[in-house]
Order: sequence, then structure tokens, then C-alpha cells
Amino acid sequence: MTFYVCKTICFLVQLLFFGYELVQIKSEKREYFEDTWNYAEVGGIFLFSIAAILDILNETVTDTVRILWTFSILFSLIKIVYLIRVF
Repeated sequence: MTFYVCKTICFLVQLLFFGYELVQIKSEKREYFEDTWNYAEVGGIFLFSIAAILDILNETVTDTVRILWTFSILFSLIKIVYLIRVF
């Protein structure tokens, strides 16, 4: 039960990140796609989605899933730090 609650909370956070990216695309239009950082942010969201799906479908955690989780968490932490302007 706790597993699915944690996945749901993480999924909601990733949805918020994705919504923020959509707002940026709408406001910046073509300029959005000129920044490499935006591709990294969207990539992190997709990495999380793939890792979550593989984690739910497989009974055991494979090395591939661990690597995907590591990178998706890394991208998410960078995004959170950027949003609260610690840099």
C-alpha cells in the first residue's frame, strides 16, 4: 500500500513539473526549444515515467530500473533547487 501511495505522490509532483514545462512552451514558443536545459527537464520527466512503469510491472527491482530512478531523482532535485533559486 505504501508503495503505491509513494508512487502516486511522486507522479503528482512530476505532473506539476510537466505542467510547468507546458506553461513555458506556451509562453516562450520557439525559444523554449532553443535551450538545452529544457530538453533535460522533459527528459527527467520521461525517465521517471518509464522507471515508474517498469517498477510497477516488475516484481523485482532490476539494475536498469535503479539507474532510471537515480537519474530521474537527480533531474527532479536539480529542478526543485532551480525553482527555489538556491543557485
